[in-house]
Amino acid sequence: MRKLFVILTTSLLSLTCLAQEGFYIGYENGGLFDKYHYINSKGYSLTQSSIGGVFGGYLGYKYNSYNLEIGFYGYYSTHPFVVYDYNSGIPSKSSSMGSGAESWMIPIRLGKEFTSSNDKFFLKPEISFNTIICRDYSENQPTMGWGENVSPFPNDPSFIPSSSDSTRAYGYVTSKMNFGIETGLSAGYRFKKKADIYIKGSYLANFNPLYYETITHYSTAETVNATSVSVNSFQLQIGLKYYFAKRE
Repeated sequence: MRKLFVILTTSLLSLTCLAQEGFYIGYENGGLFDKYHYINSKGYSLTQSSIGGVFGGYLGYKYNSYNLEIGFYGYYSTHPFVVYDYNSGIPSKSSSMGSGAESWMIPIRLGKEFTSSNDKFFLKPEISFNTIICRDYSENQPTMGWGENVSPFPNDPSFIPSSSDSTRAYGYVTSKMNFGIETGLSAGYRFKKKADIYIKGSYLANFNPLYYETITHYSTAETVNATSVSVNSFQLQIGLKYYFAKRE
């Protein structure tokens, strides 16, 4: 009986060693598409996206087809401007964007790989818990702003407006630290069981908004107040992964 136990234990340890495919490192770089929701006091609303950037690296461990990763990323957000019709109060999308809040993000991800029969192609769905640290947070709010037909400096006597219509906006970072959930899907190709190249799309749902703006539209007829709040975002990245040991 003791001999059988030793044989079974040795067999299980051998299988475990074969299954543990070890550590790897990776790098990702791509676009960050933040979504903003605008609404004004006349009841008109608008949802639009901005284009920012994201890059970073991660350390991972693979066991069978499962992956556990921890990463560190730099997020460079932008915020969209709004084209406002001062006669009707209706907003529309603008192609212009301004600098938004910049953050660090630390994801802890769990994924599972599905490979082709020849182990060359793979799909990997994943889910992660994200910690977001805002680099632009300050106790003195607002932290940024923008305007249309207004001076960069409030109450500047030397500024002469081109018309009576103008817009002034102030931006606020909600907190120094935030959290969120991210779901993603990667599709890629692997080289000689040592390296992967892939493309990944992911959707980020933050527990609280990272950034919002208070906006005031001025005209001779009326003053309209509005807010624009960043909600969720989407990422599209290209990634590289390298395994420290050749996978079997």
